[in-house]
Amino acid sequence: MASDSSSTKTPLTPVNVEPEDLKHAFNFARTICAEDNQSGIDFGNLSFPRKMWDRIADCFEGKVAELAFQQFAKRTWGLDLYVDFEIYEGQHSHDFGDDVVLLRQNKRIKTASKVDIKATRPGSQWLLVEAHKFWSHVYLAVRVKLPTDIETNPKHMQALLEKPVACDLIGFAERAAIADESGATPVPFFPFRAGERLFANRFLDRVRNEHRSNRRYINACLRNEGPRRIGPQLRAQLNYGLPLIWLSQDWDRLKREITGE
Repeated sequence: MASDSSSTKTPLTPVNVEPEDLKHAFNFARTICAEDNQSGIDFGNLSFPRKMWDRIADCFEGKVAELAFQQFAKRTWGLDLYVDFEIYEGQHSHDFGDDVVLLRQNKRIKTASKVDIKATRPGSQWLLVEAHKFWSHVYLAVRVKLPTDIETNPKHMQALLEKPVACDLIGFAERAAIADESGATPVPFFPFRAGERLFANRFLDRVRNEHRSNRRYINACLRNEGPRRIGPQLRAQLNYGLPLIWLSQDWDRLKREITGE
């Protein structure tokens, strides 16, 4: 989820994803979620069940975020990245949080660190990772500027695919910034459980870096501030959260995480 640009210390990095790539992302999302193997886009028949459309929209948004980062990496570092549009057999097949793959001389090369790209929405304030998907070394947040009701209203899609979708590279965090792993299992600094709501976190921008992994200090801040709750109830059993205003925009460091150089 994404914060607005006024809450970040440096300007966000904008990227536009073009219609050709958007259509590719939509066809992928429709195929993988709806088990629809037809080619092309039939806008005359978008009568998917609501839960299915929710999955399609979520998958589409994630692929758009990956495409945005692919553009950013090429433009900023001259790196070619592979965006995976392959359909893997089995409902539970996935990339285990390995969203970034280098391309060198048409060969796919694993990155030095696993990078999980998280699509976010305008106005959101949190990076969230479901506990059972806490696989990666680095988590990157990309704001994808889609309509707020995209997950419930498929009628948006035809117009969306006819013009570029604007995205912003917000920032990234290593897993050590999200959870304490000194024990047998990770302990998130900001745990959110199913049925709970997030809280407005703008006040956390005042917390100095050296205190950001100090749960006692953070809990004291929360008691003093009494922040208001925002957004819907969460559905995942356990989420690891991190305020987007705490994400790093040290893009050279992210490049080193990816290339190992």
